[in-house]
Amino acid sequence: MENRHITSGEIKHLFVLADMNKDNLISSTEWNDFRINFVVLYEASGRAEDYRIDQAGLDLMLEDEIFKGITVRKEGHEELSAYLFNVLDTEKTGFINFADYMFLRKTNLAWKKCAMDDQISRKNMGCAMTVAVPGRRLYLPDSTELFDMGVLLFKGTPVMDTPYLNFQAFFEISRVYYYFQEFNLPFDNGLL
Repeated sequence: MENRHITSGEIKHLFVLADMNKDNLISSTEWNDFRINFVVLYEASGRAEDYRIDQAGLDLMLEDEIFKGITVRKEGHEELSAYLFNVLDTEKTGFINFADYMFLRKTNLAWKKCAMDDQISRKNMGCAMTVAVPGRRLYLPDSTELFDMGVLLFKGTPVMDTPYLNFQAFFEISRVYYYFQEFNLPFDNGLL
């Protein structure tokens, strides 16, 4: 899927997400559901000529009701969009692909499902990681270890000054773990 800017590992991950009944086949019903629930918003926000999303496309996407309720650092749509784009644009190409978008959707869903009072506690970290980074967990540290890494990384910063993870801390820890889990490679983001 070179024309879609998706790696073979990302394709496998997307297949697992679309195969709802886990029979290793994607039926027309599964594909239609996946397309309606995920692909349509991505396509509406992306660039048709190369199937990627730039910063303006992410701005447009974040206006959708699906993304209401996530905040980073200070209130403000522009800051949230710029922050998310910076984290998702791993290779600093100025674009994100469909797999990056799906990661954002999964962490957003994990946040809505598992966060309480706009924060993730140690107790809820397992729930959040199961939703954000599903699939085989060959190297999964205990969710409390991931939680503790998040607290250590963000403690004493304006982002993190309590023993809870806010969306930013959760998003970054999830992204590092997702990258390592999917590609079995270190993720050089300056944190770990």
